[in-house]
Amino acid sequence: MISYNVGDFLSGDPQEITVYNDNVNTGPTGIAFDAEGNVYISEFYSGTAVKYAAGGGTPLMVIGQNINGPEGIAVARNGTIYVSNSGSNNISVYKSNGKPSSPAMID
Repeated sequence: MISYNVGDFLSGDPQEITVYNDNVNTGPTGIAFDAEGNVYISEFYSGTAVKYAAGGGTPLMVIGQNINGPEGIAVARNGTIYVSNSGSNNISVYKSNGKPSSPAMID
């Protein structure tokens, strides 16, 4: 579950962001927002990235499975999702629906 106030967060006056998963320690390592205010979090220990609705709540979508060390995340204006993978030395690219696309960079 995640809760936050996106308006306050984006204005530079965050009230609180809470990331909670009672099943595992997911190790949140990156955060990004899309144009609608949805929040995306890269989770190191679960090897995934997760999309949450604006305003918080339960996950809308899990992005990627077994990502090798996700440490950062970004969302482009068109909805394309970029996840940096420290274990693979690359950046995975996902379509706005969470389906894989081509890697952006490979070392």
